[in-house]
Amino acid sequence: MLGIQHSLGGIGTVSSNQSTCAFRVRKFKEVVELVKFFDKYPLISRKRGDYLLFKQIVSIMELKEHLTLEGLQKIINTKATLNFGLSKELQLMFPKTIPVPRFLVETIKIPHSQWIAGFRNNFTVNRSFSFKRGELCIPPFGTLSHAFRINTDALLKKTSIKHFSSKSTNNNLSLAANEIKQATSLVVWGTNLTSTVGIGRFTKQVRDMIKLPAFQKSVMVGLILSDGWLRFPSKTSKSALIGFKQSLAHSDYIFLVFSFLSHYCNNTPQLKKGIRAGKEFHGLEFVTRSLPCFTELYDIFYINGVKVIPNNIYELLTPVAFAHLILGDGGFKSKGIYLCTDSYTIQDVVRLMNVLIIRYELKCTLHKASNGKGYRIYISRSSVRKVVDIVLPYIIPSMYYKVGIVNNERT
Repeated sequence: MLGIQHSLGGIGTVSSNQSTCAFRVRKFKEVVELVKFFDKYPLISRKRGDYLLFKQIVSIMELKEHLTLEGLQKIINTKATLNFGLSKELQLMFPKTIPVPRFLVETIKIPHSQWIAGFRNNFTVNRSFSFKRGELCIPPFGTLSHAFRINTDALLKKTSIKHFSSKSTNNNLSLAANEIKQATSLVVWGTNLTSTVGIGRFTKQVRDMIKLPAFQKSVMVGLILSDGWLRFPSKTSKSALIGFKQSLAHSDYIFLVFSFLSHYCNNTPQLKKGIRAGKEFHGLEFVTRSLPCFTELYDIFYINGVKVIPNNIYELLTPVAFAHLILGDGGFKSKGIYLCTDSYTIQDVVRLMNVLIIRYELKCTLHKASNGKGYRIYISRSSVRKVVDIVLPYIIPSMYYKVGIVNNERT
């Protein structure tokens, strides 16, 4: 593996355990170098057609077209032609997908006997593409055995669009399901919740039985305090739902949140296009089912249809909720952390700031928003380290910048 890495100019990393040794290329700029290598030393099978499609995806990302809905659709159109195509989830999310034509590759004569040396054993390359502050992940890059095999089982996973469709994965899921049926171990409530996407409407009895575990409730509290919302689907609805939207640049974060709350959702995140601050906006949005347990949150966070900071915010603002408040509506500026609380009244903002001061012992001040409307909470630079210690376990690396961490180093 070290020899392979050396032949590729030192890119990627080599890791091993007792049973396997792997060479991986994760950085996008190194993936570009990998493309140059396989252009110079072409693959010798029909899999070259898959490689050429993969190369198209790399080109789209080099031009940063993946940050637009049109560019993302191009990637999906290409993915639809690769290997097993699109999963049902991706088909629902991208209904306008038109698979691109597959390249016709004729069998190439092997130049010499050493052309495929080093590719006899399994050679897996997982590639992660930079997605602005998030990541667009298209793993795995497949197995090389005599020829280059591209296996895009997932177009976008945990940090972006989650999809697993390979036969081996399905077999593993079936085995896991059988193990779950036979399991008798005690587990922490909320840690074994599965997705209910696509299973249809719940009965009233089921909806009334649903209660929120502490972790999921804290995530929801953080979302509601920031960019999330609660509403009733119609005027006659008695149960509220939760919605949350983020830009494509934060797609990894919204899919992380969705993975926590998919137990309460019937649909996957959907692409949204609109105008924000006078500019075209592309984002991802998901909404939960309407459930009585969300109505309880609505009654806490809304008065006459207006979102407020509730009186029991001291109990509600757990470290998990605090982390998602920062991820959804926070930022790092002037070596401190600010919270965009512009939409709340000054009384609400002071109530929230008091919790930060009393419960978490942070040094905070109140600043008037730059647009002159509302107030923001500024957490002093002297308290940033304490904030990081509190929320870092609940923050994904692509969002570290929200608390002043750049290149995994604290500022």
